[in-house]
Amino acid sequence: MLRRFNTTAIVLLISFKATPKMKIVALISGGKDSCYNMMQCVAEGHSLVALANLRPKQEDEVDSYMYQTVGHHAIQLYAQAMGLPLYQDVIEGLCREPGGDYSATEGDEVEDLYRLLKLVKKDLGVEGVSVGAILSNYQRVRVENVCSRLGLTPLAFLWRRDQQELLQEMITAGVEAIIIKVAALGLTSAHLGMTLQEIQPHMLRMKEKYQLNVCGEGGEFETFTLDCPLFAKKLNVKHQEMINHSDDAFAPVWYLNLLNVELEEKQNVGETFVDRIKGIPMKRGSEILLELQDFMIEETEVEQHLPEEEKPKENTNSTSDKAMDALPPVCKITSEGYMWVSGITATQSDCSTISESTQQAMESLKESLGNHGYYLTDVIIVHLYVRDMSQFSQINSVYCRYYQQRPPARVCIQVDLPCDLQLDCLAQRNVQQGNPGCDDGKPNLCGDGIADSPVHRHTMHVQSISHWAPANIGPYSQAVQMGAFVFSAGMLSLCPSTMQTVEGGITPQCALSLRSLQRVLAAIQSGVSLSNVVGGVCYVTDIRHLNVARRHWERFVKQVCAKHGPTSVKNLQL
Repeated sequence: MLRRFNTTAIVLLISFKATPKMKIVALISGGKDSCYNMMQCVAEGHSLVALANLRPKQEDEVDSYMYQTVGHHAIQLYAQAMGLPLYQDVIEGLCREPGGDYSATEGDEVEDLYRLLKLVKKDLGVEGVSVGAILSNYQRVRVENVCSRLGLTPLAFLWRRDQQELLQEMITAGVEAIIIKVAALGLTSAHLGMTLQEIQPHMLRMKEKYQLNVCGEGGEFETFTLDCPLFAKKLNVKHQEMINHSDDAFAPVWYLNLLNVELEEKQNVGETFVDRIKGIPMKRGSEILLELQDFMIEETEVEQHLPEEEKPKENTNSTSDKAMDALPPVCKITSEGYMWVSGITATQSDCSTISESTQQAMESLKESLGNHGYYLTDVIIVHLYVRDMSQFSQINSVYCRYYQQRPPARVCIQVDLPCDLQLDCLAQRNVQQGNPGCDDGKPNLCGDGIADSPVHRHTMHVQSISHWAPANIGPYSQAVQMGAFVFSAGMLSLCPSTMQTVEGGITPQCALSLRSLQRVLAAIQSGVSLSNVVGGVCYVTDIRHLNVARRHWERFVKQVCAKHGPTSVKNLQL
């Protein structure tokens, strides 16, 4: 039986606050990833003002879920090489919260990062944090948690980049790093000290043979950067020793202890970081239109022309100013445990502020769910309709109080409503297998409401700015997976690195929205693509864009199917 996935694609909805150019601090480990992400931050116009690092208490390298500590002896030289202040502290905590989510936990090593970044923000007024994460959800979630608590924006421009492409890009950009730790099948002490360029052919072979990560993102190896274009001086290793940390028969762990490292002057170095990276080929948000060329269809006059029956009719039944009798929310429960709730409304006339109206709506939703044995945590996706988008920030500030972790996906659009806002949602609680449900429409939940074989729920809530897909800084996930179904949030045509709507009109906006949606689906479940979509909704601001949007959808799905197999798309509503 083929898996079937449900997704909602949203195009051209509302304006979004663009990412400002920020003063940032870079989290550095000494490795290539944190170094290259600094270069990416500078390329996107951010101002790098400090470095931050956490080191072990002991002199030797220690195992940590969060931090690279091998090579920490030479981190002090980074600040001198770049001419920046270094904020460094020791790792006091341990891993006490190892799950997929994280909340402030006393004694956890993540709290060491919180205290360090809090100090940097207090001293320098930084607004963002450079993070070199590529594929580790564990690290990303924890850095995002710390940043959220401090009001900082995480910048992770390497997030989910193709590792083979990324490694070559680093080499071409002049990142000179050496291998200082190996810990995987296919890597030995003989590879210690190799440069990225030297290890690259071997890692490509190991990828094919053992499915190793080319960039070492799975812990296969760690690196130490000796030079990059941002450095005014380069590091020179004068003396080192090789340490056998674990003599495993299949994947022995070796690392280099850098005993003596000196700084060496460089010639013809630019005065500013911006000067130093000029002309270096790197991925940049400003080049987004070039990346979209293969996905765009040329817009023609024929596509703009609509048949008479599809032309917009004058709306003579606007409900904005008409009083309507309040109707109770509509609830529908299926035998599979899904619950649809529609028609949760709130009007400011009943309250003193829009914030109070929003709270009223959320409490009403909570009550409607509770009447049938469901909770807000069971909600998979929310459709939030607002009458005035200028009130969005107040609405959102209340909404986020109800969803701190693993929030549902969300679609938010401005609609001509008789009330301030309306909430519709889909929730699910697991029911016993084969239970057809009751005649009254309520499922027979077993015991505490959890089935014998509970359906796995997985959320993707990436809050970091990247080149991957738009960050969800608000209280909603990019997608939620419930068993074999994936529910996607609304996808705007935002350039991921700037969070600005892409220029050029409907054509590039369609292409970018679909590309971002495709990336989200592939990330939440390997092998999932637009070819698995069974239903989607596309909103446009002008009915003349319908044909263009439909043709982009059809073409994009065909391109995806060429890679992932036949389509199972059943319906696209516009």
